[in-house]
This record gives sequence, structure tokens and C-alpha cells, in this order.
Amino acid sequence: MSKHLESEAAFEASAKGWLYRQWMARRPPLPAGTRLDGQVGLITGSSAGLGLEAARQLLDLGVSHLILSGRTLEKGETAAEPLRRAHPTAKVEVWPLEMESYKSLAAFAERCRALPRLDFAILNAGLNTPERRVSAETGHEQVFQVNCLSTALLAILLLPVLEETKKKRQKPPVLSIVSSDGALYAAIKGLGPVFGEFDDPEQFAFPRQYLNSKLALVLFVAKLAEQVDPEKVVVHTVHPGLVGGTDIARTMAPGWIKSTLLTLLMFPLARSTPVGASTYVDAVVAKGVESHGSYLSEWSIRPGERLQEKLWTEMMEEFAFADARRIIASMSS
Repeated sequence: MSKHLESEAAFEASAKGWLYRQWMARRPPLPAGTRLDGQVGLITGSSAGLGLEAARQLLDLGVSHLILSGRTLEKGETAAEPLRRAHPTAKVEVWPLEMESYKSLAAFAERCRALPRLDFAILNAGLNTPERRVSAETGHEQVFQVNCLSTALLAILLLPVLEETKKKRQKPPVLSIVSSDGALYAAIKGLGPVFGEFDDPEQFAFPRQYLNSKLALVLFVAKLAEQVDPEKVVVHTVHPGLVGGTDIARTMAPGWIKSTLLTLLMFPLARSTPVGASTYVDAVVAKGVESHGSYLSEWSIRPGERLQEKLWTEMMEEFAFADARRIIASMSS
């Protein structure tokens, strides 16, 4: 982290800093003449909310082929149909993706290999739940699995696919991984194995598990970016700000009474879905190698942190079946 960003870190993590960013930040215009004609992109978790709105904005910019993902094809197709009607010349596909399954993630990435190119990938799928559950396939706590482990594995598996596209465009392709400003308020103890801390039933607390999972993801991406040549693939995290009306926001207060009260409290603070989604579009369209390894918030590069080595080591051990170390090693300069 640069000295300039390091000096801002304390303010960024304060309530005053959050309010300043949420109220005062203004969306900058995209570079004049920005068009995505001929480009191919994908967005996970795009059957509703921010992912779906980002898809709409990218199609407005002329992206030629856009892949949406969701747990069920039915819900994804319902969301995609209005996009197809509004943009009849674009190819809009819906691919199934089960974020709790390594097999599904590997199959999704393998399907991406058949694409003629992949100019950008926005990994937006996420989960927040007040009830502790365990993912059947991996045995890890569900929020940690979806928000951190599965997102990290998919990021690794997509790197070679994105790298191939570098040969077909002047700028390197972009891998944009959605995190949360809540990572600034997380507190991973790190006294023992990091995975053990996330999986321990006695340490599960809502919404702390969500915040900690997002912090772990930010730290992972920072470490990953150190080992990826930005001239091959630009890797960063992006945060959309507090946005009302999303599934994640609704799970913060389960039940219609609590949800309604939260909505009323959020109303003067929360951004609209189009404004929140525009941070995703800015990240993959307007940002380049200068954003590599960075945490993007309010359409700008913000202060970040570095991953503890043991978290990285545990992840590489978890993903050994996917040959993660070799893939990452191939991405260095």
C-alpha cells in the first residue's frame, strides 16, 4: 500500500469516513466514446439486484456477448429475457453456477474456455444469512464458502481464460471481484488456522461472519495480485457502497417487519441500484493496470491491506485439487 493510501486508512475505517464516502462521492463519467462492441463478459450472481443492473448498463455500452449466472436457469432466464428484448443484437446467455460446489465452479470455468474471448469477469455472487449452515460438498461454513473460498477459486480458474484474450486487445482484460466496505469493520482474530476460525460453530455470529468473509476475500485478492502480471490480467476488488433493495440488504434483517424498518433507516443513506452497479461498470471499463491489486470504492482506488501468509497457504492447500499454485505461477511476468 502506498504511503498516501496508508495515511488515509484510519479515516477510511471510521464512521465519519464511511458517511463522507456514501454522501459526498460522485460518479464520474466514463471516458468519452466508451463502447464495448465485440467484447465478451460475464457477471456471476446476476439474476437480480446489482449484478442484473450492471448487466443492463454494460449492454447499453454495446457489449456483444454477456454471460449471466445463477443457481437456477429458470430465474436467470426470467431476468435475461427483458435484456434480450432491449438489446436484440447482443447475445445474452444464462449459465448455471452453484457457488457451494467446486465441481460446478470448475465446470463453469471450463465452459468459459470455449468462448472466443473473455474481456472482463465480474464476480458478484455473494451470501449473507443469520443462520449458520455448512456446505455439504466442502464441509465449510456456507457464508465463508460462498463469499470467500468459492469466489477465490473461480477467480483463479478464470485467469488463464482471461489471459488468452490479452492477445486480442490492447488493454489487459479485467477480473473484478466484488467485496464490501464492511471489510473495513471486520475482525479476523488469526490466532490459529484461519479456516478453523470461520468454521467454528462457537465463533459464528451474524453479521460478523459476512464482514469477515469479505475481509478475507480482499486480503486474498491483494495477495493474488502480487503474483499476477497486470499486463496479462488486471485483478482488483470493487465495493458498490450501501445499496438499498438488494438480497444482501434484505438478509441483514430477516422478517418483513425488520426488513421494512431497515429499509426506512437505510433510505436516506443507501444508493440506488443503478448507482451501485455503476461502480462495477467503472471497474471493468474505466480502470486499467493502475488499479491492479487495489480496493475500488466510490469509483476510486482506496486504501487496502495485505493477506496474512497463513490464509494464503490454507487456500492453496484447499485448492490443490484444481492445481491452483501452477495456474497462479503461470500468470507471473
